[in-house]
Amino acid sequence: MVSVGGGKAAAIAYTLIETAKMNDVDPEAWLAWVLERLPDHKINCMGELMPWCFGGSGDAGRWKQRDLERRTVTLINLFRGRMQDRWLDGYAELAVNLEWGVAFEMLCDQLSELDVVSTKEELNTIAALGHDIGINPRYWQHWKAK
Repeated sequence: MVSVGGGKAAAIAYTLIETAKMNDVDPEAWLAWVLERLPDHKINCMGELMPWCFGGSGDAGRWKQRDLERRTVTLINLFRGRMQDRWLDGYAELAVNLEWGVAFEMLCDQLSELDVVSTKEELNTIAALGHDIGINPRYWQHWKAK
């Protein structure tokens, strides 16, 4: 007999495992690391437990977090003067609070809506960061450099 609850639980487990694999992280090591930290972890800092934050050791994970934060904020700042500062400030705020993926997706949505992306270098930067964060390429693949 199959249950809906069991199917949902399996889907969640498979999603976690595949997300870890997509980020070149050992799922078993990452899940053990998360489960060890989860009981005492602040609810508003759950982004710190994502697979892309796991470096296998504390220092490597923190380095990876700082690198993604720095690269995301640098990308956001490329568009100063071409987008409203209040939007960019909001995206940067998300990035420094370990929400790089959210900041990246929101930036891409706004860039697409406003048709802002203009150079091949910017597109390459977007593609490289999106790949490293683990974002679906549909956010930028349709853009053409001007």
